[in-house]
Amino acid sequence: MRKITSLVVMSALVLVLSHSSRADDAAAADRAYREALDTAYPPVEHPPALAEYASPARYDELYLGDELETALKTVNNKGGAMAWGWSYRMVSLNEMARVTNDSKYLATNLRVIRALLAARDDRTGTKIFDGRVMPAWSSDGYRKGEQALFLVHTGMIVHPMLDAVHLARTMKDVPDDVRKGLEEIVAPALASIACHDDGWHDGPGEGEGHYIMLNEEQGSEGKPQPGNRLAAMGRALYAAYRVTKDEKYLTRTRALARYMQRRLQVTENGAYIWSYWLPLAPVTPGDPITDKPEDSSHGSLTMAFPAMLAEDNVIFTAEHMKRFGKTVTQGLGRLGDGVLFGDVGGSAGSNVKRLGIPSTWLQIAPYAPEVREPIVSFYLRHMPKPRPLDIAYLVRFGSAAK
Repeated sequence: MRKITSLVVMSALVLVLSHSSRADDAAAADRAYREALDTAYPPVEHPPALAEYASPARYDELYLGDELETALKTVNNKGGAMAWGWSYRMVSLNEMARVTNDSKYLATNLRVIRALLAARDDRTGTKIFDGRVMPAWSSDGYRKGEQALFLVHTGMIVHPMLDAVHLARTMKDVPDDVRKGLEEIVAPALASIACHDDGWHDGPGEGEGHYIMLNEEQGSEGKPQPGNRLAAMGRALYAAYRVTKDEKYLTRTRALARYMQRRLQVTENGAYIWSYWLPLAPVTPGDPITDKPEDSSHGSLTMAFPAMLAEDNVIFTAEHMKRFGKTVTQGLGRLGDGVLFGDVGGSAGSNVKRLGIPSTWLQIAPYAPEVREPIVSFYLRHMPKPRPLDIAYLVRFGSAAK
């Protein structure tokens, strides 16, 4: 009996020591990540107040005027520059218009949109690798040097264009010339979306739909597009529906939202988690949780489509957005204190360079106000100069007092 008791005690001791060792290892990994964050984003000695850091006046000072004029002199999609640069500028102008009700931001966006349309392939005569000239924006950045058209780029660029049209119709005191100019971009924007119709597939589940990789990166042909790319085009589809009221855009929006929602896993603490490539089949509660969470940069785009739909309770609802809120507080922002991890699971081994534009996650704040603390703290403590979209999202969502 004594031997059995001793064995039980020893086993319990080994288990305690094992747990303690793992906890120590995890704490050490978190400290190492914090050090990497401080190296990549040196802490600000005296963090400013949010109202000082992000305001309409600061947006105008930094990103209207000479800075914008200089930027407009070079507009192209080389390496995806329009998708990963100008699209965010357009979104920021729309968000500033929303929060201030000042039409000058829409007037400025109209200038940007016209510049981007002038640089579209059919306006410049740019051919993709198979010789076609498309009414969209191809890039040489992904297909090993060959010019190709990418779903994600089209979605990123078209969504804020059509959103600006929607705003011009719903805001007060928008000058007639601005409203008319934005109406003129609807047809070209819809033509860009249509370039990807051949890549649309219904299913595989009932009521689902998705886009496949088609003439994009070599070796990817026929695969379902990654979640962030689907989300980019999803926002464009829903923006198209808002503007046209054409049911075909709403039908695809709903089908795509169902496809994505059924492939998001829920952790034990109730947070959404997912990988860069969504699983082919819907997830079930018994499936192992992914050990390769999507990086925080692409993950914020994956989340932005559900956030857009949740505003109107289209497939995604406030309850779903609360799960995304836990993705922030229990995942990428789990340490608080301005520390953000490089993947949506909050992995200490994630890449600190994959934070992207963390302010994007503030779209969750109306449903889960607790996401403000880690996101806002990161900016005030680690990023002295916010980018256009940072200011816009921080002004709109960063403070609880509205």
